[in-house]
Amino acid sequence: PLRRIHPTMSDEALYGGVDLAATLADGAMRRSKGLLEDDAALVLTMAERCPAGLGARLAHALDVPGHCLVALDESLEEDDGLPIALIDRVGLFVDLDGLPYGVVDEDGIDAGDIAAARDRFSTLTLEDSTLAELTAVAARLGIDSLRAPLLARNAARASAALFGRDRVEMDDLELAVELVYSHRAIAFSDIQHEDDHSEPPPPEQESDPE
Repeated sequence: PLRRIHPTMSDEALYGGVDLAATLADGAMRRSKGLLEDDAALVLTMAERCPAGLGARLAHALDVPGHCLVALDESLEEDDGLPIALIDRVGLFVDLDGLPYGVVDEDGIDAGDIAAARDRFSTLTLEDSTLAELTAVAARLGIDSLRAPLLARNAARASAALFGRDRVEMDDLELAVELVYSHRAIAFSDIQHEDDHSEPPPPEQESDPE
């Protein structure tokens, strides 16, 4: 189920607390349920205003299997954006700028396709060498969290499953890197291709002293 939350959400709303009205009516302690008590898809509106404290609480909830988070970040370039704890845990980053509201996917993916992809997902694996390369790419991009390559691995598997493939292909890996690494990367300018062995320029000749 979808549960909409906002940056000013209180701990009582998240974890539950004493239901004063029910306690007074029954003459015994009664507690209200919090939004995090049952597994849910949490939709965080105005995510760019999320304080560090709430970010830490949501990060802790995401570390336990069951919850997922959709963070609607409307920050500008000069804004702080999502707390670091959530950036490290949110899997995919999708830029919706310029996308018309209500646009329909041209591929026509429906609920049946997604259900079939979920069944196929468990059969798709990545070789250790491929996961090592994903980790190396993350390191070259300045990403020091080990969650990133693991998220990219799952994103590549999900892409292959969604498009009905029986193995993860390069297109799936490229899509995973684009969706998972781009927002985290901090060292684009430092990337160098390993196969770049161009010769250094010749030394300048000394000019005639006369």
